[in-house]
Amino acid sequence: MLPQATAHEAAGSVRLALREANLESLTGLNLLGRLREILEASPFLLAQAAQAIQALVKQIKIDLGRLNTAIGALEDLNFSAEDGEENVYEIGILMPSHVTKDDLRVIKSEFDEWIFVINHIQELVTGQPAATIPVRSMSSGSLDLFCGFHASGAEAMLILTLGAYTILQFVRDAQRRRKELEELKYPETVIEPMVKHEKDLIGTAKADIVKKLLTKKSKELAKHRDHELETALKHAVAFVLRRVNEGVDVEVSTPPHAEETREQAAVEVRELQASIEKMRLEMRQIVALLPDRTKPILQLPEPTPDEKLPPEKGPARASEGSAEVHHGKPASKATGKSH
Repeated sequence: MLPQATAHEAAGSVRLALREANLESLTGLNLLGRLREILEASPFLLAQAAQAIQALVKQIKIDLGRLNTAIGALEDLNFSAEDGEENVYEIGILMPSHVTKDDLRVIKSEFDEWIFVINHIQELVTGQPAATIPVRSMSSGSLDLFCGFHASGAEAMLILTLGAYTILQFVRDAQRRRKELEELKYPETVIEPMVKHEKDLIGTAKADIVKKLLTKKSKELAKHRDHELETALKHAVAFVLRRVNEGVDVEVSTPPHAEETREQAAVEVRELQASIEKMRLEMRQIVALLPDRTKPILQLPEPTPDEKLPPEKGPARASEGSAEVHHGKPASKATGKSH
């Protein structure tokens, strides 16, 4: 049952909340890992394993008691969720403190980069950057930013972020296979091509993400923008890959959907929604299996020349008029401990 636990598909913000409440130990993946440590211990001693499992069960009961107490206290507050706007998705960018360094200049730089990514995703799917980037909510501790998106932009952001997570998964799988052969003392003539494959895999996969994004290009995009937008997307892919490698999570929440009366439009909307839901599930399953990212998982290569932008074409800033960042709703602030 533990491998199929629904917690594997929990959004990054949910796992973060559990972690900050010291309740992450109750997730299926965490419990499965602790059981495997006990059962795969070498040498395996039945008496010690039984004792360790009993201690684990005792700790689970204590943690469950704390969780039920917290849930009861929240239910006593008698509050309800706010109604979401129809057809407005939320993109959540969860930046842990080891990325932002709790430094205002670093945070500003991160915001500049994410505004750049969002601007060019919006330009890709609509032909121009949105006039505003509505901020739905923000929280402190780990810096969590939630922005409003419509479906086409949400789909493109998922193509970008799912692609980045998939690169981490594929490269880790390739590294694991190589290390297994190294342990079996395979010759360098076998190992060296595998090392080269791992490096080539990153570049090839990044190029594939850009190609997929360009299939979503709006007919309204000005022709002279094609090359510059492709360069901007290469930069965006490289940036997002670096950040998810360092522990940043990106998630998407879906809204209630308005009924579409036109038959053809309704089909297109359903297909878009199905695409988004499929990618959301894939992304959560990959993220649930990633190791701790307080340190980077992969040693990524330096950005290639076409992933670097000239200074004057760097990340767009709201003050330059390319996108105004405003609060669509009052920002909610959590004062949880930084991690």
